Amino acid sequence: MCESKDVLRLGLFLREGFTNPGILVSGNCTALRSLAAMVRSLVDQEMDSFDFADWPQAATEGSLKLRINYVHSALRFGCRNDGHPNDFIWVLDDERALEILDKITHLADSEGPGHQYLAVEDDEDAEIVLSKDEHSLDVFSKAV
Repeated sequence: MCESKDVLRLGLFLREGFTNPGILVSGNCTALRSLAAMVRSLVDQEMDSFDFADWPQAATEGSLKLRINYVHSALRFGCRNDGHPNDFIWVLDDERALEILDKITHLADSEGPGHQYLAVEDDEDAEIVLSKDEHSLDVFSKAV
């Protein structure tokens, strides 16, 4: 059963012992289903990019700026810094978008809390962790 707090929360975290940052995307099943619908819109070519700052169902904590770009056949994909330390572009091609859509949907439909690792193509990529019902709002106080 989904809770009434249907906001998807995002935060950027610098992790001790890691060279790449981590991006936590956290919400309940309803928030994750909304995210799945947005990714599906990219796959169905209803749009070619999506900025979390423009989405009312998302709350970005700290100074993170994250945009998803969908490219039918990308030569380079993953989640990379976009020139400013806290700005990231997550490039998805057909294969990765469908894989991520499957992971989001599976997690949203699963019983109880859980998480999925979504994107690390190489050492320069941010690691994106999708979490369902695992974190309180307090964890985002450490977002940069």
